[in-house]
Amino acid sequence: MAFDIGGTFTDFVLAGVGEPPRFLKIASTPVDPSVAVMAGFDQLLTDAGISPSSISTLLHATTVATNAIIERKGRPTALVTTTGFRDVLLIGRQKRYETYDLYMDKPAPLVARRNVLEVMERVGPTGEIEEELEQESLNAIIEILSESEIQSVAVSLIHAYANTTHEQLIKKTLQARLPDLLVSLSSDISPKFREYERTSTTVANAYVRPIVADYISRLQSTL
Repeated sequence: MAFDIGGTFTDFVLAGVGEPPRFLKIASTPVDPSVAVMAGFDQLLTDAGISPSSISTLLHATTVATNAIIERKGRPTALVTTTGFRDVLLIGRQKRYETYDLYMDKPAPLVARRNVLEVMERVGPTGEIEEELEQESLNAIIEILSESEIQSVAVSLIHAYANTTHEQLIKKTLQARLPDLLVSLSSDISPKFREYERTSTTVANAYVRPIVADYISRLQSTL
């Protein structure tokens, strides 16, 4: 069985050896996509007259993460970055949709500037540690996060693609002090040079991660 969850409809296909495929389209349930999945799953099995144990393979596709970004419905997210790089999401690559429009409105970043937190540290472009991670500044960040509604954090330090030590240490510390917080590292998500692309990709992952994690958890428990 295969199912594809869209923003409006959820589509199903049931195929078996020597049997014609069966198709089903039902309305999606955006608040909890797993509700539509289970409804269609049960209906298609009933129509085919087979039991759930007869299903050997499940193929799953979804736009849950895509829709969360497009509709700006991700969970509260923060970004931890190297001191001096707080505005990397706002600066971007300095490209304009309209080259000569001085008043163009750019899309707002997925993380508000007030939720971009700077930590004292510095890694060089070849991986050398130029400034050790300052524990005091990390403690200040943890204090801010503990008093906020932030559910997910993206960590993107300058040149972390060349040396992951500081990002890994931040993740370890955050998970120890704030165990319910989800942490995404740029050195895991997109370990490449160019800080804007690496940071924006990591932020997107952190932004949708709580939603996708909750959805997958509900789906697994019901299946």
